[in-house]
Amino acid sequence: MESGKEMKNQRMLDELTELMRIDVSSGQETEIAEHLVKKLEQMGFAITRDEAGATFGGVCGNILAVREGERDGVVCFCSHMDRVPGGIGIKPVEEDGILRSSGDTILAADDLSGVAAILELSLIHISEPTRRSYI
Repeated sequence: MESGKEMKNQRMLDELTELMRIDVSSGQETEIAEHLVKKLEQMGFAITRDEAGATFGGVCGNILAVREGERDGVVCFCSHMDRVPGGIGIKPVEEDGILRSSGDTILAADDLSGVAAILELSLIHISEPTRRSYI
C-alpha cells in the first residue's frame, strides 16, 4: 500500500460512511442537513439556515454554523451536501484502507469527504483550547 492512501482516522471514516448511507439527491438534502445540524449543535455551534434551495426548486437551504472561541480570528470551512444522480442506496466498502462504492452506485465522496473533514477538524479544534478562534 502506498503511503498516504490509507484512511487513518477511524472516527472520520465512520462519519463519512454514515453520511454516504443517507439517501439524498440534489435539492432534497433535508435528511442529511438534519443529521449535520444535530452533530453541529452537539459540538456547541449556533445554527442558521437560509432558503437557498427554494431559488432552484429545492427543499433544503444552506446550514451556517458558528461557534465562538477564545482567540481573535476566524476559521471558515465550506462544503456541500448534495450529490450527483445515482446517490441512493450507497453501500460504501472499505478494502485495504481504501473506500470504494459497492459498484452499483456512486460513492458520494464529493463532497461528503469535505463534510466529514469539517466535522473532524471542528472536533479537533474544539478539543484543543489553545488553538480556539471562531469556526
